[in-house]
Amino acid sequence: MRPSCLCAMTGLCAALFASSSQASSESILYSFKGGADGGLPFAGLLADSAGDLYGTLTEGGSAGSGAVFELIPPAKANKPWKKKLLYSFKGGPKDGAGPQGGLVADPAGNLYGTTVGGGSGFGAVFELIKPAPSKTAWKEKVLYIFNGGLDGSMPDGTLLLDASGNLYGTTSEGGGGGVTTCIVANAPVYCGTVFKLTPPAPHTKSWAETILYSFTGGANDAAVPRASLIVNNNGVLYGTTEYGGPFDFGTVFSLAPPAGGQGAWTESVLLFFPAGEGVAPQSTLLMDNFSNLYGTSNESVFELAPGGQYSVLHHFQGQDGAYPGYAGLITDANGNLFSTTSAGGFNSNNGTVFEMMPPVGGQTAWTQTVLHTFVGNPTDGQTPYSPLIMNAAQALYGTTFNGGTYNLGAVFKFVP
Repeated sequence: MRPSCLCAMTGLCAALFASSSQASSESILYSFKGGADGGLPFAGLLADSAGDLYGTLTEGGSAGSGAVFELIPPAKANKPWKKKLLYSFKGGPKDGAGPQGGLVADPAGNLYGTTVGGGSGFGAVFELIKPAPSKTAWKEKVLYIFNGGLDGSMPDGTLLLDASGNLYGTTSEGGGGGVTTCIVANAPVYCGTVFKLTPPAPHTKSWAETILYSFTGGANDAAVPRASLIVNNNGVLYGTTEYGGPFDFGTVFSLAPPAGGQGAWTESVLLFFPAGEGVAPQSTLLMDNFSNLYGTSNESVFELAPGGQYSVLHHFQGQDGAYPGYAGLITDANGNLFSTTSAGGFNSNNGTVFEMMPPVGGQTAWTQTVLHTFVGNPTDGQTPYSPLIMNAAQALYGTTFNGGTYNLGAVFKFVP
């Protein structure tokens, strides 16, 4: 891999890729083959300063338990991208399996992520250590194995990394939220957690897990967080949950750190999704400079103002896309929003890439435009669950869970 610096692209990350002038077009950069090659990417991508893309695969790899991959752009135009498997998960008691979240990177270029399986059967947090300049092999280290009880279970989302090297994430099950349980797949489970992993103290080797909050579900609390967290300048965490609230349609919540760093974090439910306007959000939120929150439910794109005002910016009807609730939103310098839907589209049910443009000229309504409708295999991707990333030229990159040549998922690029 070429020397480079990595950055998580949740919005714009300037000057990472080489820019080019092209007409609007979509292209498949790589189709996963399954087996040892891996397949079925659920999460989004991470980019480095050289234009390399990094992601996770839920299945395949040398042990069949999923993998982490790198996709390297060609030195010359119109040549194929080169794919490398950086690590294949082994599963079992000592390793993770089935990563569904994306990757984050520290300043040294080491990668961090989660798996929903492996370990004790309840998931794990891992680090991939970047090789030294004279080496080529990445080294994996399991930082934490969940036990499925009070410490949480099934971490679905991408981690959040702070400046001190602490990792924050959610588990969709487990925790110790009192006696209230949630029903998932017709079985009662605890309602999930927000956790923090702290790097080893001097002269120790183990990362320490702290449960910042255990959800209790029911009519008065959130339940089953599957999305990644975001943080504001005051260290307050924000996220969504798939369930909870009076209608059990999901929530938006915040989690504030204790004053002085000592004591319990304070959870607040900012929104219980109302009937008929949104349901089951599983995506990461986006915050603008005025602390407005933007996100997707399984039916709509919404905005939540700091005062609690909830607005539906667009309600999907099918031809314009369907089920946007898995992928969060990104923004450009003009405040336009971009994301994917996992289904729907013009004359298709294979998913879309869409744009939301804010009101102009005294108007009040946002404008939604379908940028691309996926065709499916073998010529195109299908079923994108992932958020997008964007380069300085506003080209969009993402993954599809299905489609591609082998119908096992693909990495795509869309140039507006």
